[in-house]
Amino acid sequence: MVKEYSQKYGCNCVVLRHAMHNTTVKPDGLTPDNKKTNPLRIGFAGTLYDMGQFNMLLEALNLCGWKIGDRPIFIRMIGNWFRFNGMSFPCNIELMGWRSTDETSHLLSECDLNFLPIPFSEEWQDLAVLCFPTKLSTYLASGRPVFVYGPDYASSTKFCKQTGIGITCSSQNPGQILKVVSSFLCDQERYHQAQSNVFQVREDYFSVCVMKRQFARFLGVDESVLNKSC
Repeated sequence: MVKEYSQKYGCNCVVLRHAMHNTTVKPDGLTPDNKKTNPLRIGFAGTLYDMGQFNMLLEALNLCGWKIGDRPIFIRMIGNWFRFNGMSFPCNIELMGWRSTDETSHLLSECDLNFLPIPFSEEWQDLAVLCFPTKLSTYLASGRPVFVYGPDYASSTKFCKQTGIGITCSSQNPGQILKVVSSFLCDQERYHQAQSNVFQVREDYFSVCVMKRQFARFLGVDESVLNKSC
């Protein structure tokens, strides 16, 4: 995003991301092996700008009968407006309605993977390239890996690949989407590494100290002149 703005407008850009305070999340990610029949949950919070990506995820899960191994898959949706059309197959969707920020973080921390769809259509290209979605900040606060589903040029896709906080997919083939998701959720070592990366990214990009440093850069002052120290 900074690179795009700098090149387009010839200005020095400073990104100010709201700091995250430490949240309490379960230290484990996927359910331990002795509970292989427990549900796998994919979380989503916010607004769906384009139902296409969500419908593609549903088609992918339909291919496996909403199960990976013996574990049923549930989608947990947090928000106050969703529209579902044409669901002609069994599915497992938990509608949690509108929740506070703390409640949202807690509910997402109970999921195994959080879903971030980025539109593929040309009319949404500027959003995909220039936007750092608040959804992504919310997902990182939950301490869970992220599934970014969208074009390779999207800033969120690049950030996910760069930091290793989860998985990405740019294919619009349901079978390929299922392959990406299932291989990740079936690989404990890879999963826990991604979760570890989530906590590291929170520290590197979203701590109070980082926000203070970036705010000082934005004002063009030395960090030491700001009142509160880290």
